[in-house]
Amino acid sequence: MTGPDFALSFLDVLSHLFGTLADTQRTQGGEAVQARGSIEQWKKDPDRWRVRVTVGRDPITGSEKRLSKVIAAPHNRTGRRAAEDVLAELISQAKTLRRSTQRVPDGMTVADLAERWTRSRRPSWEAKTEAVYQGVLDRHIVPAIGGRPIAELTHEDLEDLYARHAETPRTARQIHATMRTMLGQAVRWRAIPHNPAMAAQAPPYESPEIDPPDPDAVVGALAVVDERWPDFALFLRLAATMGSRRAELCALQWRDFDLDVGTVWVRRAIARNPSGGVGAEGHEDRQPAPRRDRRRRGDEREARP
Repeated sequence: MTGPDFALSFLDVLSHLFGTLADTQRTQGGEAVQARGSIEQWKKDPDRWRVRVTVGRDPITGSEKRLSKVIAAPHNRTGRRAAEDVLAELISQAKTLRRSTQRVPDGMTVADLAERWTRSRRPSWEAKTEAVYQGVLDRHIVPAIGGRPIAELTHEDLEDLYARHAETPRTARQIHATMRTMLGQAVRWRAIPHNPAMAAQAPPYESPEIDPPDPDAVVGALAVVDERWPDFALFLRLAATMGSRRAELCALQWRDFDLDVGTVWVRRAIARNPSGGVGAEGHEDRQPAPRRDRRRRGDEREARP
């Protein structure tokens, strides 16, 4: 080897040596663990390298979150340089992920989040949905923990809030559902790294069992009402036949009835909005109409202006 070639080779070795010493914290079992990641010769294949970078720790389990990649390259200086190029790419990705999961520095509180969340979701909510969420926030969540920074909120805090409503399990369940949805949006906004409501134990709740009236009692009531208020009896018969909710029955209009086919379109329901007014929310369901008096009611509809 000539003098210049030897000098270049020697300088190359020194550069590689000092670069490795600068980046390496420790070497264990043939694996060079760097301050920002690690490069390891893949023992299962002599022509592969494994490159790993630690992103951080899972806030719930505490386990390390890593980016990893195995590349095909020979176990020599050329392969090492290829692995270092991949390491640089993974480090860049890890930095981006860390920034995306960092807590916002503005100290957003639960009340701040509630205001921003309802404002963003309101255009897509129906009136009843908005009323339910807004009521749970205004009556139970904001007064209790509205001043807490969401970055400091834990699942224990949420379970304590649920416990305050142990005597009203349906309310506790609504609080949990609202917090889980709202904090999930905060995660998507990158305001917090994880949703503490996902780790909180949901309060137990059993839906009340429906106790429908006895069929004979319904028939008897319809017979009595039909003698005195035939129009009201028709409404009761409609309700008994369809099984619809009261809000849906009250929102029915003549145009929802197809008397020729014998069906009723349930397109809307009466609901009270947060401002105190009453409106109709749209949805669609087709139900069979009672056969009795179809033609008579159809004639009445046609006679209406």
